[in-house]
Amino acid sequence: MVVPGNKVNYDGEIMSTSAAALKALKKVAGFIATSVSGSDYWMFNDKTIWDIRMEKEQEKFDGAE
Repeated sequence: MVVPGNKVNYDGEIMSTSAAALKALKKVAGFIATSVSGSDYWMFNDKTIWDIRMEKEQEKFDGAE
Protein backbone atom coordinates (compact mmCIF):
# COMPACT_ATOMS: atom_id res chain seq x y z
CA MET A 1 0.00 0.00 0.00
CA VAL A 2 1.29 3.46 -0.87
CA VAL A 3 1.65 5.87 2.06
CA PRO A 4 2.56 9.57 2.21
CA GLY A 5 6.16 10.58 1.66
CA ASN A 6 6.86 8.35 -1.37
CA LYS A 7 6.81 5.26 0.84
CA VAL A 8 4.93 1.97 0.89
CA ASN A 9 3.60 -0.27 3.62
CA TYR A 10 5.02 -3.71 2.93
CA ASP A 11 4.59 -6.54 5.42
CA GLY A 12 3.44 -4.02 8.02
CA GLU A 13 6.53 -1.83 7.68
CA ILE A 14 6.81 1.64 6.13
CA MET A 15 9.72 1.75 3.70
CA SER A 16 10.90 2.94 0.32
CA THR A 17 9.89 1.08 -2.83
CA SER A 18 13.51 -0.05 -3.19
CA ALA A 19 13.63 -1.50 0.33
CA ALA A 20 10.27 -3.20 -0.24
CA ALA A 21 11.43 -4.69 -3.55
CA LEU A 22 14.61 -5.98 -1.93
CA LYS A 23 12.64 -7.53 0.93
CA ALA A 24 10.14 -9.13 -1.49
CA LEU A 25 12.90 -10.52 -3.72
CA LYS A 26 14.67 -12.07 -0.75
CA LYS A 27 11.41 -13.50 0.60
CA VAL A 28 10.01 -14.89 -2.66
CA ALA A 29 13.11 -15.88 -4.60
CA GLY A 30 15.93 -15.99 -2.08
CA PHE A 31 17.51 -13.13 -4.02
CA ILE A 32 20.71 -11.91 -2.40
CA ALA A 33 21.66 -8.29 -3.11
CA THR A 34 22.41 -5.15 -1.17
CA SER A 35 20.24 -2.84 -3.26
CA VAL A 36 17.72 -2.75 -6.09
CA SER A 37 15.77 -0.04 -7.84
CA GLY A 38 12.19 -0.32 -6.60
CA SER A 39 10.78 1.50 -9.61
CA ASP A 40 12.03 -1.36 -11.82
CA TYR A 41 10.08 -3.99 -9.84
CA TRP A 42 6.76 -2.50 -8.75
CA MET A 43 3.98 -2.21 -11.30
CA PHE A 44 0.63 -0.49 -11.68
CA ASN A 45 -1.75 -1.35 -14.53
CA ASP A 46 0.90 -3.54 -16.20
CA LYS A 47 3.52 -0.76 -16.25
CA THR A 48 6.53 -0.34 -14.00
CA ILE A 49 6.62 2.73 -11.78
CA TRP A 50 9.64 3.84 -13.83
CA ASP A 51 7.66 3.69 -17.09
CA ILE A 52 4.78 5.64 -15.55
CA ARG A 53 7.19 8.31 -14.31
CA MET A 54 8.82 8.62 -17.74
CA GLU A 55 5.40 8.97 -19.40
CA LYS A 56 4.39 11.73 -16.95
CA GLU A 57 7.66 13.58 -17.49
CA GLN A 58 7.22 13.32 -21.27
CA GLU A 59 3.67 14.72 -20.95
CA LYS A 60 5.06 17.69 -19.00
CA PHE A 61 7.76 18.22 -21.60
CA ASP A 62 5.31 17.97 -24.51
CA GLY A 63 2.94 20.40 -22.80
CA ALA A 64 5.70 22.98 -22.34
CA GLU A 65 6.20 23.46 -26.06
